[in-house]
Amino acid sequence: MGSGIGKFCLIGAQQYPQTMFFGVEQRTRLVYYANDAKNLLKLENLEFIHANITQINFRAFDHFYFYNSFFENIDFVNRIDDSVETSIALYSYYTQYLRANLDRMPIGTKIVTYQSSGREVSENFSLVGSAINNLLKMYIKIT
Repeated sequence: MGSGIGKFCLIGAQQYPQTMFFGVEQRTRLVYYANDAKNLLKLENLEFIHANITQINFRAFDHFYFYNSFFENIDFVNRIDDSVETSIALYSYYTQYLRANLDRMPIGTKIVTYQSSGREVSENFSLVGSAINNLLKMYIKIT
């Protein structure tokens, strides 16, 4: 979610060719660059979706990687561009939206977060590992 130019998805798809990866990005320009890289690498197990998180059917997926995509809504200094609104209310809305949708997922759903506040992960998920000074966290849904 918030795949940007697709670095995580590109590496994952290249390293795990039997696994299908999907990157979701709301900026058309970044989806274009991600698809260019995908085509250059000839990756057939990767698809980039141009959409906002509120347009995604979470049930179509079974595991999620979240690299604090919503931080850009409250970063008033280091903006990628002017296409995304900066708003604490929007950051809160997206975080709650993600949390609610992840909570509807079945037991066994896995989430990996990087540089995340953790607010998008409910008590229904158990932390099963961490790395990189606790910046990378791995969860599995237990209830």
